[in-house]
Amino acid sequence: MKKSPPTLLLLYVLLAYVLVQFSWWAFLIYDLNVELIYATSNQPTLELQDELRKKLYMILGEGTVFISLLF
Repeated sequence: MKKSPPTLLLLYVLLAYVLVQFSWWAFLIYDLNVELIYATSNQPTLELQDELRKKLYMILGEGTVFISLLF
């Protein structure tokens, strides 16, 4: 069955909305992690940067699974 143009438009709008929401979620989670890590330490160190990198990979991994489930 062929989809009508309004249905396709709605599908694309919803897809764009989900991608924007994912980006906003990832940004907020990462920003919160940065604030928490720097609030508990006096000065940035390599260990803190490594911890932030791990958090970033965790967020990207979770997001990748979420996005892949949509497709």
